[in-house]
Amino acid sequence: MYRIIIADDHPVVRTGVKLVAESNGLCQVAAEASNSRGLLAAIETERPDFVVTDLSMDHENSTDGLAMIRLIRRRFPRVGLIVLTSTGGEVVINSLVTLGVGGVVSKRDTVEELAEALRNQERSGTYIGKELRSGSFEAKPRLETARLTASEAEVLRQLANNLTVSAIASRSSRTVATISKQKASAMKKLDLHGNAQLYAYLSYLRGESSLKQEMMLS
Repeated sequence: MYRIIIADDHPVVRTGVKLVAESNGLCQVAAEASNSRGLLAAIETERPDFVVTDLSMDHENSTDGLAMIRLIRRRFPRVGLIVLTSTGGEVVINSLVTLGVGGVVSKRDTVEELAEALRNQERSGTYIGKELRSGSFEAKPRLETARLTASEAEVLRQLANNLTVSAIASRSSRTVATISKQKASAMKKLDLHGNAQLYAYLSYLRGESSLKQEMMLS
């Protein structure tokens, strides 16, 4: 029987996941966490077989999203991961698959999809939930097909190289306001809503898993 940790900032979600996990007879819940700091501490203490975690947990001064997944993979490479998400799209899914998670399940999926992701931990590869496989979440356009201006595309490429808006402005002899406007215009054309989705997109552009949470994009 697998020992697992469940992490989500909503108690009702943790309860639901626990019921699904333990009802299948495959898992025993060793601990629960409501934010990434608590999750990391629980992994350190419990050394579970794998973790079922929300991708985005609201908590001040606490890392979440792809940066959290990346940190767990680096510090605890033998701990499996199933990620729950309320957002999707090709960029986010590809980034999670690249990071080697064992499953990605939408919060819109049925409990059977979560149960299947749990069972899949005995096999190799990443299990993708039905909602995400079906394309219910619209994939983001690729950079080269989004009809960005040359300046907008260059701003994104430089952000992907860990440059701040201020640094880009200084290097290109443009104002911070101009770079910020081009960044916002590019995000609109790419249908990216907020910095969390932008982080994922920039990680996708880089084709690697080393994009840092501490990038200052505003």
